[in-house]
Amino acid sequence: MLATHHAPQTALADYRLRWGIETLFSALKTRGFILESTHFRYAERLSKLIALLALAFCWAMLTGLWQHQQHPIPLKAHESPAKSLFRHGCDVLRRTFCDLALRVTEFDQVLQPLFTY
Repeated sequence: MLATHHAPQTALADYRLRWGIETLFSALKTRGFILESTHFRYAERLSKLIALLALAFCWAMLTGLWQHQQHPIPLKAHESPAKSLFRHGCDVLRRTFCDLALRVTEFDQVLQPLFTY
Protein backbone atom coordinates (compact mmCIF):
# COMPACT_ATOMS: atom_id res chain seq x y z
CA MET A 1 0.00 0.00 0.00
CA LEU A 2 1.30 3.42 -0.92
CA ALA A 3 -0.22 6.70 0.28
CA THR A 4 0.50 10.04 -1.34
CA HIS A 5 -0.96 13.49 -1.79
CA HIS A 6 1.18 14.31 -4.83
CA ALA A 7 0.55 12.85 -8.30
CA PRO A 8 -1.12 9.55 -7.31
CA GLN A 9 -1.08 8.33 -10.94
CA THR A 10 2.75 8.21 -10.90
CA ALA A 11 3.27 7.38 -7.22
CA LEU A 12 4.34 3.76 -7.78
CA ALA A 13 6.83 4.66 -10.53
CA ASP A 14 8.19 7.52 -8.39
CA TYR A 15 8.58 5.20 -5.41
CA ARG A 16 10.47 2.65 -7.53
CA LEU A 17 12.94 5.35 -8.58
CA ARG A 18 13.34 6.47 -4.98
CA TRP A 19 13.93 2.90 -3.83
CA GLY A 20 16.79 2.56 -6.31
CA ILE A 21 18.40 5.66 -4.86
CA GLU A 22 17.91 4.36 -1.31
CA THR A 23 19.63 1.12 -2.33
CA LEU A 24 22.63 3.09 -3.58
CA PHE A 25 22.76 5.18 -0.40
CA SER A 26 22.55 2.04 1.72
CA ALA A 27 25.44 0.50 -0.21
CA LEU A 28 27.50 3.67 0.13
CA LYS A 29 26.92 3.75 3.86
CA THR A 30 26.79 1.03 6.53
CA ARG A 31 25.71 -1.90 4.33
CA GLY A 32 28.61 -1.59 1.94
CA PHE A 33 31.39 0.90 1.49
CA ILE A 34 31.05 2.70 4.88
CA LEU A 35 31.50 6.11 3.24
CA GLU A 36 30.76 8.01 6.46
CA SER A 37 33.92 6.66 8.11
CA THR A 38 36.13 8.60 5.68
CA HIS A 39 35.38 11.93 7.41
CA PHE A 40 36.22 13.82 4.21
CA ARG A 41 35.90 17.58 4.61
CA TYR A 42 36.61 18.81 1.10
CA ALA A 43 33.76 18.66 -1.40
CA GLU A 44 36.03 17.98 -4.38
CA ARG A 45 37.61 14.94 -2.73
CA LEU A 46 34.25 13.66 -1.56
CA SER A 47 32.70 14.03 -5.02
CA LYS A 48 35.58 12.07 -6.58
CA LEU A 49 35.20 9.33 -3.99
CA ILE A 50 31.43 9.16 -4.55
CA ALA A 51 31.99 8.88 -8.31
CA LEU A 52 34.44 6.02 -7.76
CA LEU A 53 32.07 4.30 -5.33
CA ALA A 54 29.19 4.65 -7.82
CA LEU A 55 31.28 2.74 -10.35
CA ALA A 56 32.16 0.15 -7.70
CA PHE A 57 28.46 -0.14 -6.82
CA CYS A 58 27.60 -0.82 -10.48
CA TRP A 59 30.38 -3.42 -10.70
CA ALA A 60 29.16 -5.12 -7.52
CA MET A 61 25.54 -5.13 -8.74
CA LEU A 62 26.50 -6.55 -12.15
CA THR A 63 28.70 -9.17 -10.49
CA GLY A 64 25.92 -10.08 -8.07
CA LEU A 65 23.43 -10.43 -10.92
CA TRP A 66 25.88 -12.52 -12.94
CA GLN A 67 26.61 -14.76 -9.94
CA HIS A 68 22.89 -15.06 -9.15
CA GLN A 69 22.29 -16.29 -12.70
CA GLN A 70 25.05 -18.89 -12.25
CA HIS A 71 24.18 -19.89 -8.67
CA PRO A 72 20.88 -18.44 -7.39
CA ILE A 73 20.94 -16.69 -4.03
CA PRO A 74 19.23 -18.98 -1.49
CA LEU A 75 15.92 -17.86 -0.02
CA LYS A 76 15.22 -17.39 3.67
CA ALA A 77 12.30 -19.15 5.35
CA HIS A 78 9.99 -16.21 4.53
CA GLU A 79 10.96 -16.41 0.82
CA SER A 80 13.16 -13.30 0.64
CA PRO A 81 16.73 -13.60 -0.67
CA ALA A 82 19.41 -14.31 1.93
CA LYS A 83 21.37 -11.33 0.60
CA SER A 84 21.00 -8.57 -1.94
CA LEU A 85 22.51 -8.66 -5.41
CA PHE A 86 24.84 -5.86 -4.30
CA ARG A 87 26.01 -7.76 -1.21
CA HIS A 88 26.42 -10.96 -3.23
CA GLY A 89 28.54 -9.19 -5.85
CA CYS A 90 30.49 -7.20 -3.27
CA ASP A 91 31.36 -10.40 -1.41
CA VAL A 92 32.59 -12.04 -4.62
CA LEU A 93 34.71 -9.00 -5.52
CA ARG A 94 36.14 -8.78 -1.99
CA ARG A 95 37.13 -12.46 -1.97
CA THR A 96 38.74 -12.09 -5.37
CA PHE A 97 40.72 -8.95 -4.51
CA CYS A 98 41.81 -10.15 -1.07
CA ASP A 99 43.65 -13.09 -2.60
CA LEU A 100 44.32 -11.79 -6.09
CA ALA A 101 47.60 -13.64 -6.65
CA LEU A 102 45.78 -16.97 -6.25
CA ARG A 103 42.55 -15.90 -7.95
CA VAL A 104 43.64 -14.69 -11.36
CA THR A 105 41.00 -16.80 -13.11
CA GLU A 106 38.27 -15.44 -10.81
CA PHE A 107 39.49 -11.91 -11.51
CA ASP A 108 39.08 -12.50 -15.24
CA GLN A 109 35.57 -13.81 -14.55
CA VAL A 110 34.48 -10.83 -12.42
CA LEU A 111 35.59 -8.52 -15.22
CA GLN A 112 33.16 -10.17 -17.64
CA PRO A 113 29.95 -8.54 -16.31
CA LEU A 114 31.49 -5.14 -17.02
CA PHE A 115 31.67 -5.97 -20.72
CA THR A 116 28.24 -7.60 -20.97
CA TYR A 117 26.26 -4.35 -21.00
